[in-house]
Amino acid sequence: MENLNHNPKLKLDLIKDITIISNRQSAGVNAPQRINAKELWYILGFIEANGSFSCYKENNHIRAEMTIGLEENDIKLLYWIRSKFAYGQVKKIKHNNKIKYPEKLIARYIIRSKIFIEKNFLQWFDQFPPLTKNKRVRIQYVKNCLSSNQILSKTFNNTNSHTYPENMDEYIKDWIIGFIEGDGSFYFVNRNGKEIAEFNITQMNEEDLLIIIAEQIGLSLKNNISIKNNKACVLTAVSLTDIQAVINFMFDQNRARLQGLKRVKFLLWISKLRVSPRYSGLKIPLNY
Repeated sequence: MENLNHNPKLKLDLIKDITIISNRQSAGVNAPQRINAKELWYILGFIEANGSFSCYKENNHIRAEMTIGLEENDIKLLYWIRSKFAYGQVKKIKHNNKIKYPEKLIARYIIRSKIFIEKNFLQWFDQFPPLTKNKRVRIQYVKNCLSSNQILSKTFNNTNSHTYPENMDEYIKDWIIGFIEGDGSFYFVNRNGKEIAEFNITQMNEEDLLIIIAEQIGLSLKNNISIKNNKACVLTAVSLTDIQAVINFMFDQNRARLQGLKRVKFLLWISKLRVSPRYSGLKIPLNY
């Protein structure tokens, strides 16, 4: 994969697709796949919200794994992501808490390939660095384990601030769509007998990032960010101006689109906005 940082003539907004390297390539099993850049940025944002990377030792070898877990009824989204990578396995497994949820199944997408993770995900995260503190330190941990060929002690510190990448503006908007797919919520609440529309994103120890996301969406930043006792940071859009900003951001034709059940929830939210007298003045495009 060509390193974009070393080719200033190649503008990110002109990228049509990106090569995915398969560790089966050398055996001649399949050719490299291609993925649209906006789709990739969306997926990276979704992975930062719902994915995990880990290293482990097996038969004296260091292995790497990428996992995304979702509710069983959102399994189609995992199949869509797998179709873009043409690699990995999607399956249903029993919930970890078998006592509380004895019959509950969850959907999981797993890639167990050190080569695939090194040649794809780690290179992508070098070019489009993680924006959450959690993924930044954990991906660096995986890189350190793989480069040293040993399982290192885990000393994660997600509370310190970090510098955001200079090229963040190139990919953050599509990244936010993927992040919303994982951690965003569209809903109505009843306040004094009135149905009020809200949108929010909740993250632990990520106040700075939520401020950036609010700015990218176009929120007013008036009482949009709150911090709970457990250090959970909540971005909320509730005013008419901010709800309109969310609509404008989500319907922007230059943005990636929601792909999973969050898309359904968003469209149901939009449908309710259309028929509510309170939101009759909003400008809502016909098609998403």
